[in-house]
Amino acid sequence: MKKGKDSGTRCRAGRLMGAATILVLALAACATPAQQPLPQVVVPNFGKLQSGDVTGLNYSTDLIYTFGFEGPKYSGISGGGGPVHELSRSGRIGEAGVSCCGTLPAVWQPDLRLTMHWLAYEEAGDKVVKHWYKAENVRIPKYDGTQAGYIWGVFLPGHRERLMVTDGNPSGGNNPDIRPPESDPYIAQGLRDTEFEQQLKEGSK
Repeated sequence: MKKGKDSGTRCRAGRLMGAATILVLALAACATPAQQPLPQVVVPNFGKLQSGDVTGLNYSTDLIYTFGFEGPKYSGISGGGGPVHELSRSGRIGEAGVSCCGTLPAVWQPDLRLTMHWLAYEEAGDKVVKHWYKAENVRIPKYDGTQAGYIWGVFLPGHRERLMVTDGNPSGGNNPDIRPPESDPYIAQGLRDTEFEQQLKEGSK
């Protein structure tokens, strides 16, 4: 009889422990935060892309050591070139060699906005200083992608720039032989990118 009593006690204890374990697991499940859905990645669609060589012109007295452009994230649009020599004392326009390469939509996209960066070597009194500049919401004048030539970075006094694609139309606003007028709506104003300069400074330590 004593043996049976002990056996019954152990059974009851086992059932209690099992119930307690289930309760703890249930409470733990309630305490676990719900899994958050992964953020959706929006890939912009600007149609078929095509690549071309990059070059530049410089109407300013700054040496443009390097420049680059990029489209929206995940768009695949980017490129760059340099150096672009400064305007000479005799007034000769500074030019750049040809670099490979830049990628833009094969068909002009009126809603496309780019970001441009460039490193300028500027005269400051009796010394030369270098500063990074950035222009946002840069637009490209309309071009015929079937006749696309070089991608040009055109730099103007006052840390301004204009990006264009030659397409064989000398009067269509993409003629590198014509200086952009001051009223050109595709001229973008660059601003000193001190944040980027600080990142470079910290990265070099």
